Amino acid sequence: MTDWPQGPLAYPPNTVISSYSRHSPFGQMCAFQGHAQNTWPAANRALLIPFRVSAPWVVRRVFWYNGNDPTGNADMGIYTLDGRRLCSIGSTARTTNAMQGVNLGTPVVVGPGWFFFALCCGSTGTFFSNGVSGQLALDSLGFAQVDNGAITLPATLTPARWATATFLVPQMGASSSTSRP
Repeated sequence: MTDWPQGPLAYPPNTVISSYSRHSPFGQMCAFQGHAQNTWPAANRALLIPFRVSAPWVVRRVFWYNGNDPTGNADMGIYTLDGRRLCSIGSTARTTNAMQGVNLGTPVVVGPGWFFFALCCGSTGTFFSNGVSGQLALDSLGFAQVDNGAITLPATLTPARWATATFLVPQMGASSSTSRP
């Protein structure tokens, strides 16, 4: 008898999916070049990074990497491609200059299919990210943004063309564990 999960949930219990994993177009198509700090492009702008899961996946925690000056608040969630929010942590103080993880109040099942990680920052503080060479690369990978007008992610949104000047790809993701990453 195998220890591998049986039934409808095909992902192991501690699965982590991120903007840099094989589940994201960025992780699949771009070589990881190391990370650096970049300034968030605009206050209250949500950056959306697509990812794919091949089977239902239980999400219990979301995370992102702050830079050296984690000022202000952030909100992170997961959306369907048509802009329907599946989960969000709400406005949360950025408190560490490293990975910041927040457990969801209620776990959510995501997938199978394509979704967006959405991260909105209420200030232009720094985040760890990886540079991408140009607008065409971001458009072709399905990245999007929303000028939100507020820090809290809305119940629905209309993804728009990614227009950040710095072409940053924030390190963010989600986990089926409440303790990692």
